[in-house]
Amino acid sequence: MNWNNDKLNEIQAIENNLIYSANCGSSSKLFTTFIHSTSEWIDKENTAKEVHISPYKIQLDKDIDLVAYHIESGYRTDDAFEAAGLNRHSFYSKMTDTHHNILNAARKKRKHNRNY
Repeated sequence: MNWNNDKLNEIQAIENNLIYSANCGSSSKLFTTFIHSTSEWIDKENTAKEVHISPYKIQLDKDIDLVAYHIESGYRTDDAFEAAGLNRHSFYSKMTDTHHNILNAARKKRKHNRNY
């Protein structure tokens, strides 16, 4: 936290110098320092935060993967949902386009496997 405050104060001081300086164009050394300091501060801020993924979404993705596995193994889609212990009708409303694409790819793979 201290690093962030110190860096932010440094950036604000450079910004003030740029505002009141006669030579504040992009060829100015002060401007270059300002840009680099800002970039470092932003990068540090972005890497410090963890991305939160909902446990609901994680479970939904696992369920889709299980259904896709059953489809690839030869089950029809309705039977694959039943084998995974899911109600197909209530589950479809939760699915995203990505989930639909995963199931379509599983159906293509099942069809491919059937021919060999």
